[in-house]
This record gives sequence, C-alpha cells and structure tokens, in this order.
Amino acid sequence: MNREFHYYVVCYLARKAGFPPEHAETIALSSQMVDDSKLPWKIEGEQNSGHPHTLPADQSASFMTEVTQNYLFWDPKIARDVYLPFHFIPGDPQLAAMKRKDRKLHPLAVTADSQNARALLVDALRSGNLFRIGIALHSYADTWAHQNFTGTADPFNELEARNILPAVGHLQAGITPDQPQALWRDMRLAASYEDISNSARFLEAARMIYRFLSTAQHKKFEDEAFVTGPLEELWLNRRTSKNDSLAAASDYVIYFDVPPYDPDKWFRSLEARQFDTRELLKAISAEGFGTEWLGAFSGQSMVRGTISISNYSDSMFAQWNAAASAHRDAFMKLMHTKGIQVL
Repeated sequence: MNREFHYYVVCYLARKAGFPPEHAETIALSSQMVDDSKLPWKIEGEQNSGHPHTLPADQSASFMTEVTQNYLFWDPKIARDVYLPFHFIPGDPQLAAMKRKDRKLHPLAVTADSQNARALLVDALRSGNLFRIGIALHSYADTWAHQNFTGTADPFNELEARNILPAVGHLQAGITPDQPQALWRDMRLAASYEDISNSARFLEAARMIYRFLSTAQHKKFEDEAFVTGPLEELWLNRRTSKNDSLAAASDYVIYFDVPPYDPDKWFRSLEARQFDTRELLKAISAEGFGTEWLGAFSGQSMVRGTISISNYSDSMFAQWNAAASAHRDAFMKLMHTKGIQVL
C-alpha cells in the first residue's frame, strides 16, 4: 500500500475508532514512516564535547537509526531485516498455494489477514505504544496489498518469464499492487483469483483495522459500514488519476478531516543536518527503478543526515526507532516460535 492508505486511511480509522486526534496522527505517522525510512540518520554522540567523563555511556557513541524500507534487494540482510518484518509477513503457505495455477508452496508467501500479522498487531495494541501500533498496522495492511508474493528474490514472485526486472517482492508488478484504485491481473493465480480489484482488497483491510482499533479502545464496531463506506465510495468514484498523490491527499483533508501528511514533523525540533539525498532517495524507490538505478549509488553518502544525540534522545523520532526495533524483535521471535526460516 502507499501513503494514501498507510497515513490517511489509518489516521481516519484511528480517529473513528476513538483515538484522540493527536494519538491518531502519531499512529498514522508511525505507519507511513515505515515506507519513508529508506536511509538511516547518523545520531552523533558527544564524545568530542570536551567533557567525556560527564556524559552517560549511552550518549557518548554514535549510531545509525532504523531502516525499514529499502530496494537493495541483492543484500540478504535487507530481506531479513526490512522486507519480511515490515512489508511481507509470511502467512499461510497452503492458502497461497491453493490460489495459484501451479499450486506451488512457499513458506514465506504472504496471505491477507494472516495469523502471524494479527499476532504482531495484537502484541502492539496490548503494549499501548502508539508508535508500535502504527508500525504493526503498516505490516498488517500490507498483507492485503502484498498477498501471493514473498519478500525475497524468488521465482515464486515471477509474473512474466521475460520481465527484465528481478522477481523480488512485487517489483515486476511495479507500484500497482499498492494503489487503492488499481485493477490488474496476476497470471500466476487460478482463473477465479487472477482479476484483482485493489479497492476490494483495501476495503477489507480497512474493515479489519477498524475492528482491531475499536476493540483496543473498548468500542463496538457496529458502525463499521458507515465508517468504511465513504472509503469505498471514494475509491470507486474518484475521477483523478491513481497516480495523482496530491489530489488523493486533498480528498482526505477536505472530506475526512485528516491533517495533511507532514514528513518533517518529527525532525524540525531536532536541528537535523540533512544531506542532499534527493536523487539517491528517488533511485532507491520503486518509482525510480530503471536503467540508471545502480549508477545512482556512485560516490553518494548512504546516510540521510546527522542529528545530535542530545536533540534525538526522548524525541518522537527516537521513540519511533525504538518501536521499529521492538517490532522486528517481535517478528523474529514469532518466526522462531513458528519454525519459519527467515534467511
């Protein structure tokens, strides 16, 4: 899914479920941050401040922040630490195989609303940590958009034998699986499953997320149809291009009273020193994949910028990073418990 769902729809659903507006926004920002954290920030320790003996040990060393989205698919660590825990949670291999023409089994196949994704979401909701809830909602929602794919480089993901793009995740399908309005065909699937309406998939995801959030707020969800109905109407009747992200955002701001997405909201108070990584960030996005892709890394820093540890500590961004680490740890523990090998 893209920003329209991960931020705007999640914020709308959280508010309708009873979360205060500021809490709903934190949940939604945490959800979208999973896609935005393509490059780490360097958190600079204060070992050179002139007073090394007066600083706590945890403020004396530099470190990198979490990366939760990246397209360096040739690195197996990216699949293990990024794709699988945050975007392609393994689901029910038998269910995935049943929908395929070749009936092929894969232990890492994603299935919508899987027990594994639910377990991580329930764990986050029980923690009461808004950052963890947002991150878990991102990975849970992606089980609908990314179903029938794996977060690895594997022939299982191959849509066309002659496709020049590698069979990693849904790369051969481009950004189509993540767009709410898209209609497309997955020829790997049996005839009754191959024609796909993303709006139908995303609507079911919205229903389930609303139920979980309402339950967490001790609220009944009998009004579910009235909450998700406007989303269905929007996706089915929108006249603008599915690629017009500004128009999509305007719909939620105007009709759903969701605050505009602000990617810098958590960084303004941190006095961050940001490097010029615009071309690099474009290159490592799905939209930027092309013949010049690999050349974009030549001579460029793989760090987004620097933040002093004194400004970073206890910030919203620091709390999000701690939550991302906790989510990955919970995922790894769950996979170990289930006996699922994640590379």
